[in-house]
Formats: sequence, C-alpha cells, structure tokens
Amino acid sequence: MCPGLSDNAAGVSGVLELAWAFSRAVREGLYTPPINITFVFFTSEELGLLGSAKFVEMHKDELSENIIGVINLDTLGSYKLAVSEDSIGILPPNASKRIYLHELVMSAATELGLDVKKLVGYDIHSDDSTFSNPMTVNYLINMWWPDLGINISDATPIAGTMISSTPYIPWEPDEEGRSGWIHTPYDNTTSTKVYDWVNSTRLETQIKVAGLALLKLLKYFEVIAAPPEEEIPPETPTQPPNMMLYIVVFIIVAIIFIVSVMYSRRKRRMS
Repeated sequence: MCPGLSDNAAGVSGVLELAWAFSRAVREGLYTPPINITFVFFTSEELGLLGSAKFVEMHKDELSENIIGVINLDTLGSYKLAVSEDSIGILPPNASKRIYLHELVMSAATELGLDVKKLVGYDIHSDDSTFSNPMTVNYLINMWWPDLGINISDATPIAGTMISSTPYIPWEPDEEGRSGWIHTPYDNTTSTKVYDWVNSTRLETQIKVAGLALLKLLKYFEVIAAPPEEEIPPETPTQPPNMMLYIVVFIIVAIIFIVSVMYSRRKRRMS
C-alpha cells in the first residue's frame, strides 16, 4: 500500500527492541520477568485484523487462563504519544483493584517527560481490538471475508491497549498544524529528513514508554517475600509457689487470731 515507515515498521522495530532488551536482561541475570512475555508480529491488519484474528482463533482456549493482556505498538514516531483506552483491565495478584493498561502507559509517559493523549470510543482500531473486542472483529471479518471461516465470536475478551502517536494522516493535522503521513507514499525515511517525520529520538522514547509500562505491569506479578516471622521469646518457666512463705503467713495469721481470741476472753472475765 505504501512504504510504511510509521505504519508499521516503527512498531516492528519497537517489538524487536523490547524483545532484545528483555532477553538480554534475562541472559545477563539483570532481570527475569515473573510471567512469560510473548512477542508477536501480526500480518494483514489493514485487511481487517486477519493475522491477530487467526492467532486468537488458534489460542481461544488459552485466552482466559494464560493471556493477561496485550500491548500493541502501531504507528509510532509521530509528534505526540497516544494510547487507546483499556476498558477491561487486569486484576493481578499484587493489586487490590483492577489495573488498566492505558493508565500504566500514561504513567510511564509522564515519568519519561512525554505528553500523552488518551484515545476513547474506538471499538476497532488495531490488532489489540481483536483481543479486547473479539465479537465485533469477528463480525467485521465475516462481513468482508466470509470464505475464510474465521470464528472468534466465542473468544474471551481480555485487556488490550494500543500505543501509537499523532497526528496520523495529512488531512487531520494537529493543533499546531503538523500532519502525519501514514497510508501515503510519504510514510518513508526521506520524509523523516524533509518533514521531521518519525524522528528517531521520538521513536526511541516512545518505545521506552512501552517498555516501562510493561515493567510496571510485571511488578504486579512478582512474588512478594513474606515478612520474617517474629521470634517469640521462650516462655519463662513458671516458678513453683514458695511453700515456706505460705507456711509463715499462715502461722502469723494463726498467731494473730489466737492472741485476738485470748484477749477478748480475758476482757470478758475482767468485766
């Protein structure tokens, strides 16, 4: 369709870079994720999310049990970071409430000094929609490509978000009049030099946002070490009662009683 620098060679480079970074961290003993991370490249997204739909169809039985969520990198490198709203969320073991993927992305962007725009109200926008909204994607595919026989209508919806950047296209410039060039012949490396399109520094930072958001998510699945058990001091053995003390007290009380009785008798005789 077009050279596809931003859409979506930039996303492919991001997935490759994150896969390299995480694998190197594991290999060098710097960090081991508490859960598996699967790096996937989907084809035919522009034709109706066909690649991701086929993936979901092949792994339907695993969605609810083994797939926590999807972070999709699509159309990176433009001027302002954007993230689609995750309306499903995740309830990981180390959280008291549901965690939403777009909030992790926005938090990561803030930490890295980037403005980020939240995209809302899009039922279908990219391959993450196949996971979060399988019934609608299934309807789209079977309307466009009925002969493929793909069926994901019964797939379990899971959390998903798309990290992208805006503006996308020439006819929808941003507030500063800047245009995007996806789906045009200008989505290429020459445009990077001429129009500052897919600036490499922006692209790198946007990929770092994806990596940091992923680390924030993984932290909720790390095993938290139990606090050390408080040592209970051994009980002091109970001392047996001092019998001599009891005997002395008893004798004193008895003497007082006898003296008191004798005094009262003598007093009565004298009276």
